[in-house]
Amino acid sequence: MKSENKAHMGLAATMEEMRSKLRANESTSQRWKRLYSSEGGPLVAWLLDDAVTKKMALHMLARELGVTVGYLSQLHAGMRVSANISYEFAAACGVFLGVPSVVVQIIAGRLTLLDFVCASDLDRWVEQMGLEAVGASAQLACGARLGQEELWLLPHMAKVLTSVAGVHETRARMV
Repeated sequence: MKSENKAHMGLAATMEEMRSKLRANESTSQRWKRLYSSEGGPLVAWLLDDAVTKKMALHMLARELGVTVGYLSQLHAGMRVSANISYEFAAACGVFLGVPSVVVQIIAGRLTLLDFVCASDLDRWVEQMGLEAVGASAQLACGARLGQEELWLLPHMAKVLTSVAGVHETRARMV
């Protein structure tokens, strides 16, 4: 019980800190760095940040996402791992954030860029790259680091995801 109350207070304190950052007019780059370095990970931080922007109380956010404040507190405190969120929760987060649930699943760590490629393609691309790029990595503006495999796959991922987005838009127009 005490650890739950402590988690609730930590979540409320984080929301208050986000309110002050919002008032301080931080840059987009500063915002994403803050979200990716936040306790509980970028998904929880993004949800809280949007709730603050929308002037929502914590209980309203929880209701909107179909969970309890306790669940959000546990994610924030690391008592639950965001990589283990349910598809339903990811979908609710996607609706709230205005992004596809697959984006939520990637941010949460449930999916990785490597999940979008079949193993035979990965092996072929690695073979084609040769040994010259061993140990390559890149730092993104948000602070995340991409390793060698992700760097090889990024152009292919962009192509596949663009194609999927086109299919989604076509289907959405048919409804």
